[in-house]
Amino acid sequence: ELARIDVGADRALVLQQRQIDFAVAHVDAVRGRSLGFLRAGQGAVVNIASVLGLSVSKGTIAYATAKAGVIQMTKTLGLELAFKGVRVNAIAPGWFVTDINREYLEGAGKGLTRDIPVGRFGQDGDLDGALLLLASDAGSYMAGTTVVCDGGQVVAIRG
Repeated sequence: ELARIDVGADRALVLQQRQIDFAVAHVDAVRGRSLGFLRAGQGAVVNIASVLGLSVSKGTIAYATAKAGVIQMTKTLGLELAFKGVRVNAIAPGWFVTDINREYLEGAGKGLTRDIPVGRFGQDGDLDGALLLLASDAGSYMAGTTVVCDGGQVVAIRG
């Protein structure tokens, strides 16, 4: 019986490793794009992280690990490239209804809004202000920063 548990755990770890590998591929792509901006001597990279990169919940080991990696990559590249005119920052969204999670959030997950101080999930346009800030000259003094856009979810996380 112990062998079955180990095999099940191994399969779960393989799936989680695939998610992390996908995130690492994204990191490599961002680094490549950053090098293009570096050659031009200017640019703004805005990575999409997640509040799960800052705080975790059950069942999110691979996703939370990958998003924490995006935040650390953002800090590192922000530090390493800022002096060359390339700003690297990130946005950490909370719950937004997407094609991937729509069925869950509009059904069984609807109650999650109780834990979001503004009382709703993110909507189209809710990331626009943060994105415009980080991508434009208005954010020219920001480097390696992660802007949280989550309706107050992180400050209200219970643990």
